[in-house]
Amino acid sequence: MRTHLEAACRWADVVILGDQGSTDATRSIAAKFGEQVKVIHNPGTEYDEGERQRIVFDAARQMFPGEPKILMAIDADEILSANYMTSGEWDEIRRLPPGSGIYAEWVNLDPGFETWFPYGGPILIGVVDDGMIGHSAGKYHVPRLVQNPNSPRYHFKKTRLLHYQYVDAERSASKNRSYQVQEWIDNPTRPIRLFRRFNATLATNASMHLPIAREWVEGFDVEEVRWRSVEIDEIYRWDREVVKSILMHGAEFFRRLDIWEPDWIGIAIDHGVAFERKALLDPRTNHEKRVHRWLRASQHRMSSWDVRLRQAILRLAGW
Repeated sequence: MRTHLEAACRWADVVILGDQGSTDATRSIAAKFGEQVKVIHNPGTEYDEGERQRIVFDAARQMFPGEPKILMAIDADEILSANYMTSGEWDEIRRLPPGSGIYAEWVNLDPGFETWFPYGGPILIGVVDDGMIGHSAGKYHVPRLVQNPNSPRYHFKKTRLLHYQYVDAERSASKNRSYQVQEWIDNPTRPIRLFRRFNATLATNASMHLPIAREWVEGFDVEEVRWRSVEIDEIYRWDREVVKSILMHGAEFFRRLDIWEPDWIGIAIDHGVAFERKALLDPRTNHEKRVHRWLRASQHRMSSWDVRLRQAILRLAGW
């Protein structure tokens, strides 16, 4: 988060940070940036992306009353590339009419900060506030902003969104397991769809990993944005949530999700979660394990006809 704030404070008049009962150093880190970072309390006790966005969105709208506003929704594991100002695109978005959407391409950083890989299309990261644009409703994986489909769209051509999710591979895997579990609880259908959606890095190959363009990071060191700095936690809150979900719904409920490689018993102990040993044991049959191995091996060619044919057969069997 520190890197995110260092970068955002270069271009934002105010950074609004939503804090939902954090127990880490979130508030103390934010306090180091003074009045430019405003912490908003989120009283919710459950995971709800829509409500989280509404609270922050409403707070942003109250800033600078009567003045035109550009609202940017940048996640804590994202920063705008260093060339946002020199590209001339920042001046262009200042001239956009109200209601306009601002889109950017992800640069998914690899561990080591030397290369990146493309994944995900243009993302709506900002809007020119017209007083009518709303937040996205829904609990899981909803767009961060909503734009009228008939309003103008502006796409950054040179400025990119540096995405840190995959720098810590274990953290990313933990997060994606949690997302699969959340969606399975909400709508337990199509385990293959969940696997394909939340195992993006398995679809990449060496040719897809490209050198980071110099202009994306040049200037960060001069302006004291520690863009190569990432704290590796090794214990992740998403794993705790998965353990709790397994204990609540039973391991059998999640047997067709590929979430069983981690040592859930050890993770429960690390997080101080009370459990019975048998409740966290891998419930999969040998066939289900083979299906998961095949899904992993075929992720990079999931659009090929033979993979799609086998998937269709598996779906008839409930996959």
